[in-house]
Amino acid sequence: MYRWGDGFGGKEGMRILQPGILDDKSALDNLRPALEMFIEDRVKWISAVEGLAQHEGMPPP
Repeated sequence: MYRWGDGFGGKEGMRILQPGILDDKSALDNLRPALEMFIEDRVKWISAVEGLAQHEGMPPP
């Protein structure tokens, strides 16, 4: 459901959410993202998520 790595601050750093089919759809209710990355590649018909930091690439560590 998510991944982490040294580039994201290690095990205690950022998590990259990989949403998909879930047995419990409410599981994502407590996992609201904090930012959006690679926004220059977002398709034009999808708007930014209100309240999230926007980054053109990887956010600073």
